[in-house]
Amino acid sequence: MPLPALIQKGVIAAGASADDYATTRHVFPYPSLAFGIGFGIAKDIEILANGFYLPQGLIDSIVDIAATPAITSGKPRFSSGSIVVEVRKVFFRDSRSYPAMSVALGGVYSDTKLGANIDFAELLGSSIDLGSTGKMKISGPLSFDAQVLGAGLEFAISKRLSVITPFARAGDCYRQGVVSSNVDLIATVSDSKG
Repeated sequence: MPLPALIQKGVIAAGASADDYATTRHVFPYPSLAFGIGFGIAKDIEILANGFYLPQGLIDSIVDIAATPAITSGKPRFSSGSIVVEVRKVFFRDSRSYPAMSVALGGVYSDTKLGANIDFAELLGSSIDLGSTGKMKISGPLSFDAQVLGAGLEFAISKRLSVITPFARAGDCYRQGVVSSNVDLIATVSDSKG
């Protein structure tokens, strides 16, 4: 039986834990620290930077609030951050005759780390029932790390119309990502009598 099917079978058999799984599977809010800054460095040239960081300390606070043994014993580790820096050159300022136009050259770096010590029997409230084969417990550490580095070029056009300024942007960005993972799960099957 494939591992995802075993996990799904265990979630269904877990009752209340299955409700928690269904609730958090699609929506899970998390706080983050965001920033943005920009300034001119010369005539018609601007540097803009923005990003966010989700530190481990905020995740620890969420886990403490959740305070369920299945979550806290797994010692989840999660942190994520991203920074975007661009240099924008304004070629035309907004006037009666033509809209504002600019070109930006930018770069992006992001890093996401996720890991935990998982014990599916503790998380689901019971071992996975394999019928006549017995029961199975799956546990061990797993971790993922994803890093993305990119660079791009963007063209922007905007025109002030009374109290609003509609704009359009088009560009292309080349990104290269590296994802690494470490999974060391151990499955222990006990006979149906044990």
